[in-house]
Amino acid sequence: MARVIGWTLLIGTGRQPCMAPLYRDTSRPAAGKSDRLLDLVCRDCARGGQHGAKCGAPTVFVTPCCGPFIGCGQSPVSYNADVKPFVDKYCIRCHAQGGQGSEVSGLHMDTYESLMQGTKYGAVVKPGDSFTSVLVMLVEGRADPALAMPHDEGEKPTQGEINKVKAWIDQGAKNN
Repeated sequence: MARVIGWTLLIGTGRQPCMAPLYRDTSRPAAGKSDRLLDLVCRDCARGGQHGAKCGAPTVFVTPCCGPFIGCGQSPVSYNADVKPFVDKYCIRCHAQGGQGSEVSGLHMDTYESLMQGTKYGAVVKPGDSFTSVLVMLVEGRADPALAMPHDEGEKPTQGEINKVKAWIDQGAKNN
């Protein structure tokens, strides 16, 4: 029996860095400190197998971590292909130059640069941290309900669409 006890960063030869779960094999008898042996599992190895057993990628650097991380092989999210269409569909009707939302908050979302500039009160995107980015808090409804976005009666984004924006922010909110 194995149970996840944390996360580690695997960097294999010719592969993207990969967050993989650390497993504690509870079926092995405890033998002092050796009972802390951890099995690493990556997307290319069989569940429960040692990292590198099937994929051939040696673990070059391992850092114990905690908390949720984006999994192995996550596709990059692009501002132009993924986020701009979201903004155009849900935000631009109020947050273009002269729109009601831009007049009240100072947030113009018609370009990458204006989105990253934020409002007259501060930034709405914190690159690398979607959880505390104001944009995500507002579209997920984690702020005051009176501030939930989109604010009008138009169509609301799906969680999948919001997740794309979150992934883009977590990947550094690049102008790509």
